[in-house]
Amino acid sequence: DTTGTTLLANNDDGYPRTTTDAVIFYRAPTTTTLCVRVTDFDTWKGTLSTVATDSNFTFYAAVVSSTLETVTLDQETNDTIAAPQTGKLKAFTSDVGGYTTLVGTIGTSSDVDVFKFTVPTSATSLTVNVPPIGAPLVAGEPSYGSTMARFAVTVKKADGTIVSELAPPIGQIEKMSDSLTVPVSAGDYYVILSRPGGVATGTNDFYAATLSFAKGNPTESEAYGAHTNDLIATPEAVTMTTDTANSKLKHGYLLGYLPAGDIADNFSFAVKSGDVVSIACGASRNGSGLQSFKVDLLVGGVSKQSEVESTTADVAWSSGAAASKAPLTIASAGTAVLQLSAGSRSVTNTGTYYLCGVHVTSL
Repeated sequence: DTTGTTLLANNDDGYPRTTTDAVIFYRAPTTTTLCVRVTDFDTWKGTLSTVATDSNFTFYAAVVSSTLETVTLDQETNDTIAAPQTGKLKAFTSDVGGYTTLVGTIGTSSDVDVFKFTVPTSATSLTVNVPPIGAPLVAGEPSYGSTMARFAVTVKKADGTIVSELAPPIGQIEKMSDSLTVPVSAGDYYVILSRPGGVATGTNDFYAATLSFAKGNPTESEAYGAHTNDLIATPEAVTMTTDTANSKLKHGYLLGYLPAGDIADNFSFAVKSGDVVSIACGASRNGSGLQSFKVDLLVGGVSKQSEVESTTADVAWSSGAAASKAPLTIASAGTAVLQLSAGSRSVTNTGTYYLCGVHVTSL
């Protein structure tokens, strides 16, 4: 606040985390003077300090305006797909697609904001990032200072069909996924931001979220509803690409579908003794209607590690702080098979997609 003693907003990295630049969007509910404090990360987080090699920084502040080419500012009324607000898109300079920052307020329990977007040429994926805009408002934890801790996201086609939907887990709003990603095709899509069920109205309920269209993961070769990779004996090969900065690391990415009747998808890749395999997969936590999404890694036909996606954590087999399981070290050379399946499907969300990344580090 003006005195520099009351914390109003607090952040380290931006969302999405494309750089380590600190970013805060804050809505001043009254006319006032704000005080901004800049610290090193260790002071902010309360961890052991280290000596900085470069303490220089640049500070930039601006008032969010509807005239900014990278901002889509909620104009109201835009409460239905029959009368949406057309969103802006700033084209990427080095790739297909474009992006915007959605900024607005959800002032009442029934208020929703509907934004219409036309898919840019060659873009196949739509992502909406969900930053921690609200509580907890304490030092070392990111928050934009909104009195609405999170918002819900729904993506619809022009006929009203829901193709993707993301909301906080009931009673655990802080465990919400930090992004929704949905495969898209040419045409119009409607992105709807709303107040999650059970979240009371506050005195400063605002949001700021990055939306982007880009080229998504490669799609499985199995035709939608077909069954060519349903069995471990007939897997589809994953295209593994060597990392440009580390010749010992390979990556493979997947977009697949599990409509009703599709019992499983199987994908194969070669492994050597000592290889370390990391997996990152998501379905409902990416907005898909798939439920009880299961990830199983088999080597030589034997399951070595498996996990069912929960509502509160991503499937992430890695050595990182947010890992759900440790990565798997391969004992002997052979063929690994990643098997993906779903226990059920939503009756309202028609999205039956999942996204996966496979990462193999060799000795």
